[in-house]
Amino acid sequence: MSMLRAPSRGVLFGQAPGDGASDAGRRSESVGSRASAEDAAELDPTGIDSAMDILKRLRFWADVEAGMALAGLAASVLQHQMNWAASTAVGVTGIYCDPDASPGCDPRDQAAFWPPAAPSFSSEAVRVVGSVLTAGAIGACLAYYQALLRSKMAKNLVPPSATLLGSSLGLPVLLECLCLLAHPFPFITSLGLPDPGLYLALVLIPLLRCAIMLRVVRFHSPLNSSNGRFIGALTNVEFDGSFILKTVLKERPVSVLLLTLGGLVLASSFAIHVIESVECAFYRSLGCAPLTFLDSVWLVVITGLTIGFGDVTASTVGGRAVTVVGGLLGTLLTAVTIALTTEYLQLSRSESKVVTFLAKHRQRQRLQVAAADLLQAAWRWRVAARVAAAASGRRDQRADANAADGDAGRRGGSQQRKQPARGSARRV
Repeated sequence: MSMLRAPSRGVLFGQAPGDGASDAGRRSESVGSRASAEDAAELDPTGIDSAMDILKRLRFWADVEAGMALAGLAASVLQHQMNWAASTAVGVTGIYCDPDASPGCDPRDQAAFWPPAAPSFSSEAVRVVGSVLTAGAIGACLAYYQALLRSKMAKNLVPPSATLLGSSLGLPVLLECLCLLAHPFPFITSLGLPDPGLYLALVLIPLLRCAIMLRVVRFHSPLNSSNGRFIGALTNVEFDGSFILKTVLKERPVSVLLLTLGGLVLASSFAIHVIESVECAFYRSLGCAPLTFLDSVWLVVITGLTIGFGDVTASTVGGRAVTVVGGLLGTLLTAVTIALTTEYLQLSRSESKVVTFLAKHRQRQRLQVAAADLLQAAWRWRVAARVAAAASGRRDQRADANAADGDAGRRGGSQQRKQPARGSARRV
């Protein structure tokens, strides 16, 4: 019976009978090494993860922060429009009366907003929602910068014991959190503020949240994939924000420029409309008229294009500041548009070769046609010269013949006149 026993697994695979123990030992060693690695990771005080895990975490928190921040911005704009419609005579239309057409009308009376009317339940609910979204955006911002700190730890750019506020990221995270914190909080219109300055600041500062979209574009670029990171490591190219944004602008120039210009025009126009309307109606000493939203759009567009007709101008300090910033950014985007258009109109190397070949072919055809025309003209000239020479010869011959005939006729006539005279003499 011992001869009929099945061979062991090591014998079947060509191993000695003692190799099974060595395999078991190696398996136990590998299991032990994995366990020790997991224990070391659990005992690691820094908790450094892989690069792709950190990148996914950065992308997630950037998306969450951008979504909550932009939703909070929408809530801020919505609550202002609700208060504006409830507190002013112009309402939601935003069209002021014309003093020239109606002499008794004053647009500043229609735009009188401060102090606002008693807040309604709906406007306060919108402010509460905006505050909740702002708190979520601040939490996502802190989580994003914490993941960014872990990324720097993985690259040995900061020591493992570094903290968020104690590192180089402390100032950026504080500034970003302060910008996110500025928003129209609940019951702000019930505080009895003497002027609308604080309210306008809390309504307009959230417009800066649109810049978070640059971070979203950066982390959703194909360059941040595993293949892109591998190529970047091989070529020693750092995929920072400026490089990725330039790449996105190179790949999708039309969509990027349209979205950027549209966002700039809308944000600047809303800010100018709010500042000019509220402050011109509140500070009557300025002697300015409130601007509608359409007039603000017109002002931003003609300023960004460096046209400046002067028919619509900003009169307040805040409105002028926003106009200057919007004009500078609009001029920069106009220059980028011109550069991209010029680059788009340039031909590639293959296109240049095709165009050069076709131009040479057309030039060769023109030369052939011109040479044929020249030969034909030379031949026609030669034929015409021969015909002219022959005609001239015939004319000369005809003239000579006519001259000879004339001489002969004259001689014959003289002889005839002489013959009768001789006959008469003979008769005599």
